[in-house]
Amino acid sequence: MKAMFLLLLLASPLIATSQVRPAHCQVRPLWAIKGGVRSANLGPIGEFQADGREGVTVRSFKFQETGMVITGAVDSQFDYSGPKAKPLRVAVAVTVSDQEKNEVFESVDSSEASTSYQKGWNLQVTKSVFFDNRIYMFTLSCRDASTH
Repeated sequence: MKAMFLLLLLASPLIATSQVRPAHCQVRPLWAIKGGVRSANLGPIGEFQADGREGVTVRSFKFQETGMVITGAVDSQFDYSGPKAKPLRVAVAVTVSDQEKNEVFESVDSSEASTSYQKGWNLQVTKSVFFDNRIYMFTLSCRDASTH
């Protein structure tokens, strides 16, 4: 009986982890001149994966055209009210600066969004900055990577 209890206790993190799915994220730039032209669809400047486990995954990418650093983050939040933890919400945030940031969520300079955690979730957020007579828009889009 003790051996069975010990086996269940050791397996419980694996059971909780089996409910989570990885996330695939991508950062894309776009620029516009106020009252004028707009860039075509530019390719991604960075992509990353988040494993879906609880906590924040942060990645930074330098936009070579301007030297700005775009930092994106994904936060998987869990519900502990039941007998085992289960995914509850997923949040994404993006910020633009002249240097890499470690704290992106709840920052004065970030743009954030969140949604309920469910199969096939998809979420995006855009941060706009004015630089060199252009408005640059950096979009962080993340999705449930297990569905594609």
